[in-house]
Amino acid sequence: MSAQRRRAALGLGLLLVGCGGDEVGFAVQQGYLTAGEAPEGYFVWTFFPDAWERRLDPELLACARVQRVVGAPIDPQRIEGCPACEVAFELELVETEHDCRGKEGTRDDLGGPLLVAFGPLHPSVKATAPFPGQSLGWYVSWDAKAWVPAGSAFDEALLAGDPPEAEAAWVDGARYTLWPSDALKL
Repeated sequence: MSAQRRRAALGLGLLLVGCGGDEVGFAVQQGYLTAGEAPEGYFVWTFFPDAWERRLDPELLACARVQRVVGAPIDPQRIEGCPACEVAFELELVETEHDCRGKEGTRDDLGGPLLVAFGPLHPSVKATAPFPGQSLGWYVSWDAKAWVPAGSAFDEALLAGDPPEAEAAWVDGARYTLWPSDALKL
């Protein structure tokens, strides 16, 4: 086998095995949703080893899990914790793929939140919002009893330098990035 083929085989083998090698210690959930009556998009769980806590280096990525998301509208006020939330959705999650060698790719407790809502940025997430003046708050409920601030949601047009003309709002047809405010210690 030529040296070039050996390198290609090694690269393919590493790709199939997955990234990283340390024990996974942290999970971060982010997402992408296209707004509408029944928003659609993806949640992505990224997993990092314990060493990530010291360096917060994205290069330490251990693996990732992708879930397709479809939402059905609900009344955001039926749950406590976000009195000013504008819209909320019950979620249907479908596992799409993962490259995790361990159980992270299939853990039921990380299946995703049951509900998601959008409203004003919660004070606890403003410091981590990439566009704090032009973002909505992203809230989740794991138990259908209380909203928990999860991060910020911003129109992806901001990434292209094209700011929306109005204040942050849930606008049908817009694609939103769901930016996490923190990591979950596993």
